[in-house]
Amino acid sequence: MKVDKCKIVGAMTAPRGNAPFDRANLVVETSADPRQLAQVNAYLGAEEVDVLPLRADDWQALVKTEQAIELPPMRFASGATLWVLRTGFGGGDAALEELKTSGALVDAPVRLGDGSFGCVVCERGQEASKLRDQWALAALNEAKNWAADNHWERARVSTTRAFVIERAMNPETVAMLTLTHEKCGNATRAAGYLKMAERTYGADFVAQIHEKRADIERRLHEVLPISETRPRFARAIHEANARGLAQGRERLKGKRWKPAA
Repeated sequence: MKVDKCKIVGAMTAPRGNAPFDRANLVVETSADPRQLAQVNAYLGAEEVDVLPLRADDWQALVKTEQAIELPPMRFASGATLWVLRTGFGGGDAALEELKTSGALVDAPVRLGDGSFGCVVCERGQEASKLRDQWALAALNEAKNWAADNHWERARVSTTRAFVIERAMNPETVAMLTLTHEKCGNATRAAGYLKMAERTYGADFVAQIHEKRADIERRLHEVLPISETRPRFARAIHEANARGLAQGRERLKGKRWKPAA
């Protein structure tokens, strides 16, 4: 199908979701027959697109069951796909500005029903890929900072954001996922990420994850050494409490206890 004969009318993603970032194939209609819908499958150069025909009643069923969303008619371009910045994305306004200035946007962002932003992005150039890489790295660094401050739940949220934004599985990110989930009391989920990584990339990739995790834990130990001031601080609290009790006993001297009436 010719790219210039299509316009965007929807995408194959749920209207709401827990993941902070989603990427979805578009649904288009042809200018020759608006009733002819199709799901984008692959791009064949700059002018042709491979599509999967989609019947109108099937499309409406997908929308009603929240397996897809309708979009206002938008122009189509080779390499276009939908990025959804969910409400949990973090820094969504800044990300939108970066998208606008990057030149990767095909059309203006659309505000979705749950407050998310739907952005039709052209992935043919390097601009979109660079942005995803930058966002993923920023989220991973944020997670490390939270971990260094012993805020493990926040570290888990930031690591999850990095994981879903990344274009390919990163052993360091998976290492942080296993660590943060364990620290948050979910060892089963941590083990699940390792199994998924092994099924996808094999045992050598899992070995890299273990190496990255050991490195992360070593650096965290260096950032948060065992403080020798804690015992002195604890003793100071104990001494202050003892003084308070002694003063209280002094005030009670000479006073007779009387039973309640």
